[in-house]
Amino acid sequence: MSNRFAFIVHPVHRGSVLRRLKLMRKLPLPILEAVIRRTPPARCTPETEVAGLHSQALGCIITANSDLNGVVRLSAPQIAKKLLRAGRLAEKLGMRIVGLDSGLVEPGAVDLFLARHLRLAVTSGMSYTVATVLEGCLQAISLIGPDLEEAEVLVFGAAVSAGNILAQLLAREGVNYLTLVEGDRHRLENLTRRIMHDSGVACKTTLQARKAAGRADLILIAANDAVPAQIKVDDLKPGAIVCDLGRPRFFTAGEVCLRSDIFFFDGAAVELPGGTKRIWSDELPPGLVSAGLAETAILALEGRFENFSLGPELRVGKVEEIRRLGRKHGFKTAGLHYRGQMVHPAVFTGKKNISLLLDNAR
Repeated sequence: MSNRFAFIVHPVHRGSVLRRLKLMRKLPLPILEAVIRRTPPARCTPETEVAGLHSQALGCIITANSDLNGVVRLSAPQIAKKLLRAGRLAEKLGMRIVGLDSGLVEPGAVDLFLARHLRLAVTSGMSYTVATVLEGCLQAISLIGPDLEEAEVLVFGAAVSAGNILAQLLAREGVNYLTLVEGDRHRLENLTRRIMHDSGVACKTTLQARKAAGRADLILIAANDAVPAQIKVDDLKPGAIVCDLGRPRFFTAGEVCLRSDIFFFDGAAVELPGGTKRIWSDELPPGLVSAGLAETAILALEGRFENFSLGPELRVGKVEEIRRLGRKHGFKTAGLHYRGQMVHPAVFTGKKNISLLLDNAR
């Protein structure tokens, strides 16, 4: 089969490493981390068939052999070197496109570096990630309310790529009350003009972010540094929805647990087309994968072996395109998650809050 893809991951937590390296269970954590960082990349799953509605593809997982904390501490050249080695392995295995786990690297220079040095196509998966976040926002609003047309939406970091795209797409979906917060005044003015031209929505901008946060039904945090430090979780109104995409998350797990009347999520999981076996997930239920892996599989099913989501700037057209292709091949957003735990607005509306799920995240 020519439609073959690979997805490069890192062990998400120490437990996932130990399941694969049983002989290393007794090593002290510092030694274990050092060994992992020096271990070459390896394929950690067999090739699995993904059966879309119109075609099939074969995919496997390649681990870069660096845990999350280790990756965060590495310099950009070190990250690039590890990912390049993993990409070279994908080439040797005959893969035609490779996707990058969002935990490995922020979109930007590294994925562009890989695209220049690999013979196969590269995608960061960020276009479909943003598309599924949009779906998650729409799902949460539909279950928690109010109606989309009446909802007040506040976007922190509106000039950041994800915030910019989500603001435009929410306006296209029917949001009428959109407030944007961003330090870059020039980019903010350009965005408000674009949204008015495309969707007819007159966006507000504000310097009184704390007051706006207290009114918002949906708060999107695309960048931590765009949120004024004086905003606290107590400022948010009961029943609000918070989509926190910042790194690290703006609100701590401890703060989240204090507000059982607010629904928090930071991403969405994707359900594979019917009949597809489990490919990979240390944290997601069987049959669900990350949006980044899903984007890579969708492009393989479509036979689109080209660099797709690259660099720090996303494009609305590509987000809409990959959203359409996902539906075409039978992929769908199947659940929301927060700090590695699956959460659901229906559970929230049943007065069961997510604070119990976050006890281990404190």
